[in-house]
Order: sequence, then structure tokens, then C-alpha cells
Amino acid sequence: MAVERKFITEGVRKARVEKYLSKELKRAGYGGMDIARTPLGTQVTIFAEKPGIVIGKGGKLVHQLTQDLAQNYGVESPQIEVQQVNNPSFNAQIMAELDCVLEGIEGDAEVSAIILTGAGSAFSAGIDLKDFDSFRLGEQDPSFTGLFAGQETFMALAEAKKPTIAAVNGFAVTGALELVISCDIIIAAQSARFADTHARVGIVPGAGMSSRLFQEVREKRGLAYAVYSFIAAHVDTGMFGVYLAVSPGQALEAVELVVAELLKLTREPVDAAELKGAAEYTKGSLLLASESADTQMVRAAQNEIYFGADIPLAAVIDRIESTTREDLLQLANDLFRRDRMVLTLLGPVDTPKESFEMCLASNA
Repeated sequence: MAVERKFITEGVRKARVEKYLSKELKRAGYGGMDIARTPLGTQVTIFAEKPGIVIGKGGKLVHQLTQDLAQNYGVESPQIEVQQVNNPSFNAQIMAELDCVLEGIEGDAEVSAIILTGAGSAFSAGIDLKDFDSFRLGEQDPSFTGLFAGQETFMALAEAKKPTIAAVNGFAVTGALELVISCDIIIAAQSARFADTHARVGIVPGAGMSSRLFQEVREKRGLAYAVYSFIAAHVDTGMFGVYLAVSPGQALEAVELVVAELLKLTREPVDAAELKGAAEYTKGSLLLASESADTQMVRAAQNEIYFGADIPLAAVIDRIESTTREDLLQLANDLFRRDRMVLTLLGPVDTPKESFEMCLASNA
């Protein structure tokens, strides 16, 4: 229990620090932070659009932040480093703030239209590929990455009741292009350049918008604002998870639909086109990550820990390409069993707990 208590305490402290920095550094375009223990104390890396504001005149603000973290939040010997957010539009923290702004504007009678434009010489180059690498490797919580923060923002723009205008200056690439086409009107400067490079880096447009769950739960039924699956793999165990952001009144119907979709995979093999698309997506993700020295080292360490040997990337690619529809059917039957399903509900839910239990236990 001592270990669990320590993890919970550290998690609470990190959440409090995150909230404090978000409030204090709003003017600086706060884009999140990272905390790591070092032999000399605690390294706190702050990401912001305007590092100069974080540092302050003569280092006054960063000195005050250091004192506050030590005295008010129990951070041992904090050492603050400030890094500029080079691609703020698709940093998860800033995307979340954009969502909040959009929500506030919707109810503001004095605002008649919403205009999005780039702050510098370009609109945006899209998601930072380092964020994509770390998500793929399981280093980030999938619910807090630019990849999925972007998906929710695209939806908020597309469904906004007020006119939305994208004023494009410079490059609008890949995910940024999706943001642009989510608006009602596009105004392009002479310097505007558009490019869709999803295929080049082996990722699916819309952060998984073409997935089964997204199409069935979000597009066809309108039951969830965001839905996606993820894998958490460890040495001796693992988890295949599905995340849903849904209104309380639709929670049961959405869960029933997700369970039905998972069980469908145990009865019906995926078609050849779907298998090919998934294989290309996975290979593209691996090859993209292999270009980063950091992820290469992480992959080497994981191979040693999990398998006790180095597994060449080429061998992994070969296994992906040789995967058959029957292999996936067998895997689905191993994974998607009702007796192994666990459901976690966060937030107010009016539906009785017994209804969700019946959903997981039913043989229908």
C-alpha cells in the first residue's frame, strides 16, 4: 500500500502544480509542464509560447515560481527550465484552452463570428511528431495528447452555431489542414500553402476518425464527443482500453454499443481492406518513431525488459505484414471476453449501476 500511496500523492501534487502554473502563466501561452527527479532535486520543464514572460524581468517571475513550488507545493529543490512551444496550435494544453474559449464564445451575444489565424509566419504545421511518438510508445496518457485534443477541437468548430472563419497565412499542414476545413469559411493569404501529409507519415486523418468505434459511436449515433481505443502494455500484464466522453443520459447506450462492436470482432473477421489500412497505419507509426533518437532508445530498453533481446524493426514490420484476418479473429476472442471486461465511470451518471453490470454480463 505504501507504493500506491506514494503514486497517488505524487499524482495529486503534479495536478496541483499544473493548475497553479496554468493560472500564473496564462499570458505566456502556457503549454504544459514536465516534472522529473534528478540527483540535484526536481527538474521542472515549463513549455510556453512566450518563454520571456515566464522568466520575467531580471528572472524575477521564474524565481518566484521556484519559491512557490518549493514552499507551497512541496517540490523538492525545484530547478525550472523553460522551453518554447514551437507548434502551439497542436499542443494539448493549448488546444484544451481553445476548446474552453470556443465554449465561452458560443454563449457570448456580443460575438457574431469566430476567426482563427496563425500568430506568426505560418498557420500551423500540425501536431508535433514527438508527441505522436510518445503517444504510440505509451509514454503519454492518450486522453491528454495533441492527437486527440485536436479531434475534439475539430468537432467543436464543425458544430459551432456561430460562423467560423479560418484566415490562413503561410503553411497549414496535415492536422492544421483538418482544423482549417472544420471551419465554415476559409480565407487564404497569398502566402498560404496547404498540404495533407497523413499518408506520408502513416497516420489516419482525424486522429482515428475512420475507426470503427468513431464511425459507429460518434458519427452514426452521435452518442459521444470523443471515442478512441488504446493499449497499455507491461511486462506481466496489459490492458486494451476504450475511452468515451459522453453525456450522462447517453452513457449506457454508448457502452452497450462499444461492447457490441468489440464482440462483433470475435465473430466476424475484418475485411481485407480494413486489415490493410490498419497494417499500413501501424507500420507508418513505427517507421515515424524510428527517426527519433529518444524513441529508439526507449524501444531498445523496452525490448530488453519485455523480451530479453533486441528485436529488429524489420522483424516487427514482417510480423505486421504477415498478420492475417484469422490471426485478428483469434486475438479478438482472447481479448474481448465479457468476464474480462471492466468498466470505469467518471462523473454523474443517472442510470443505475445494475444496468451497466447487465450490459457487461449479458450473453446477447
